[in-house]
This record gives sequence, C-alpha cells and structure tokens, in this order.
Amino acid sequence: MCCEHGPAQGGGLIGLAEQWRRVFDNNVLPAVLLTEALLPRLARPGGRVVTIGSVATLRGNGAYGAAKAALMAWNHTLARQLGPHGATANVVLPGFVSGTEFFGAPADEEELARRRAQTLVGRVGQPQDIAVAVAFLASPEADYITGEFLNSNGGAMPGR
Repeated sequence: MCCEHGPAQGGGLIGLAEQWRRVFDNNVLPAVLLTEALLPRLARPGGRVVTIGSVATLRGNGAYGAAKAALMAWNHTLARQLGPHGATANVVLPGFVSGTEFFGAPADEEELARRRAQTLVGRVGQPQDIAVAVAFLASPEADYITGEFLNSNGGAMPGR
C-alpha cells in the first residue's frame, strides 16, 4: 500500500473505517452536539461560539486533520445560523502547545527544539497563547468577525 495509514495496517479496510470513525466521533461530534444543545442560548446579540480546531486542518494529518477540517466547514454553517441573531462563530487553530501532553508524555528537549525551529517566532506555543486567541474571539471587540479561523501557531503554518 502506498499510504502511511493505508488498509494494509492492522484490521484492513474495516479497521481503517473504525479508526476514522473513532477520530471523527471524538473530535467533531462532541463540539457539534454540545453547541447544538446550547444554540437557543447562543443565538442572541453577543452570543459567541469559539471552536478549537488544529493546524492539522491545514497540514493534512489523515483522519485527525480531516476531522478538524470538518469543524471548519461546520463553523461556516453555524456562522450563517447565528449571524442574523447578532452572534458569531469562529475556530482557533492551535499549533504545537507545550505542556499539554497532547501527544502523550511531555515533549523532551529534542522534540521541543524541533518544534521551536518550525516557528517563525522561535518558540513553542503555551496554553495561554491559545487562551488569549479564544478570549479575543469571545469578546465584544470581535463582534464583526465570524465564520473565520484564527491560526495560533507562531508562524509554523502561515495563514492563507
């Protein structure tokens, strides 16, 4: 098989389908279902939805990147639904964030150096970098920004 995560790896096509479904179920459905449940409270002037995506949306990264890309597509629909009510919907796309244990154990110095070298600002992201992006999009100052995505990755993946 030509692809890194192709059907030749454990479980064949059924295993691949299960893997993709699991990634989608873990990364898309919770955001969609929670937001839909709260939609009556959000569809009002000043209502804000800020979804956490990933730079993997822009880079690829198989099932995970595809799932996060689904959130961006859904965000466009959500922005159209909320806009007439004076509410907004946006997505923050974090890059590598140190100290989150997203990849399991904390990154060692070699991995941190590799990630740091990928950025234009010469440092890895910190949780507060993502928090300020979310806080801005949730603020009254961002009331004219909707249906957008905001990269927060230190330039590791420049905007398009």
